[in-house]
Amino acid sequence: MAIGADLALFAFRAFRCFTPPTLHATGCLVQSQYEVLASHDFGWKHATMAAKRRQITGTAEIEMNSQRDTEWWSDLPRTSFGSPEMEVRLAALIVSGRKRATVWDAAQDNPTKPGMRWIVTAGDRPVAVIETVTVGQCSFSSIDKDFAFEEGEGDRSLVFWKAVHETFFRNAGHFAPDMMLWCETFRLIEAIDTAFAEAASAHVLAEQVEGEALVAGLCPQER
Repeated sequence: MAIGADLALFAFRAFRCFTPPTLHATGCLVQSQYEVLASHDFGWKHATMAAKRRQITGTAEIEMNSQRDTEWWSDLPRTSFGSPEMEVRLAALIVSGRKRATVWDAAQDNPTKPGMRWIVTAGDRPVAVIETVTVGQCSFSSIDKDFAFEEGEGDRSLVFWKAVHETFFRNAGHFAPDMMLWCETFRLIEAIDTAFAEAASAHVLAEQVEGEALVAGLCPQER
């Protein structure tokens, strides 16, 4: 695959969608949806409130109550990282502990704050709970190697970060070296899907190998 195509593929992951919970007039949480252009994996952080509905009768009610106790996270807002094609990979990076940061265009709203928790989904499958640690604005050009490392994508280098994020914003039609971004760091609270967590290491290895190959193929002036 050509390097240009590789960059386009990596940048395509950069959608993250948020849909924070809102209050109904009765005070109950209801679902709202809006999309926020995000870049640290670049992403649209798509968050949706979901309440599990299940018919219960007789002794099944006891089972449901037990399940609610176990799934303490079920009423948290939901978020996914990247395009539908990349959700699983990026979620695996989060579950593994490798990915702990993200960015998105500061022209868009910021739906999170320190201490706010989110369910991370992969194809609508809840796989982890994360908590925002810090969120604030910084310029594209001020992103340093430490933040790029925390984003956890590719080979975790600043070279990789700049290459794929610049490609994404140029494709979106509004890149500038001094453009402002929302920069968020978060921490993994819990991996809530055991099978998914066990498979995460394979995604981490693939991400590292693909990132190293992309960086190696860049022109010297791009490094």
